[in-house]
Amino acid sequence: MECVLPASPNWYCSRIVDCSVNGTACIGAKNAIDVWDIRADPVRHVCRIDAHHDRIVAVSLCHAAGYVPQKCCSAGEDGMVRVWNLENRELMQEHCHHKVCLYDNYVPRTLRLMYIV
Repeated sequence: MECVLPASPNWYCSRIVDCSVNGTACIGAKNAIDVWDIRADPVRHVCRIDAHHDRIVAVSLCHAAGYVPQKCCSAGEDGMVRVWNLENRELMQEHCHHKVCLYDNYVPRTLRLMYIV
């Protein structure tokens, strides 16, 4: 299957796309997160979450097997780190104590909990 992603000014960021084994893909596009079902034929755009005030620099999915609801962590140039529930598109947590621009985030693949580093 071939999938062409839409152009984004965020492509210079190394962690701007993440995919899970269940076929969910999250892509940082300007200040929003685009959620795609890449197992569907054809690939289907699920939703767009307006996530940050400034550009998103990193997205990470929680990859724990069978974890519901599926979560996505986003980091933005606005200094915010946010955790999103992808099922209802609601903000679950946010961390706003950074004084400088963020460049990355990380979610350990073996844990059910999401840690912000």
